[in-house]
Amino acid sequence: MALRTCSSAHCGGIDQEIRDVCLEMGWGGRDPILTRDEHGFCACYCSCLAFGTMVQTWWRRAGSARSSR
Repeated sequence: MALRTCSSAHCGGIDQEIRDVCLEMGWGGRDPILTRDEHGFCACYCSCLAFGTMVQTWWRRAGSARSSR
């Protein structure tokens, strides 16, 4: 049986604990943290990207950098 992903509300409620474990262990991205919610065992992950969180990115086309002169 595959381990299910906890809800984003559950993981968000324990995000400091998750962050602490991930930093201490050197984990990141899709590394699962085993926890338990009202439905039983589930996993939260070291990255909010596991829930499809929108992330703003910055990019610039090649050659479009402005000169500081």
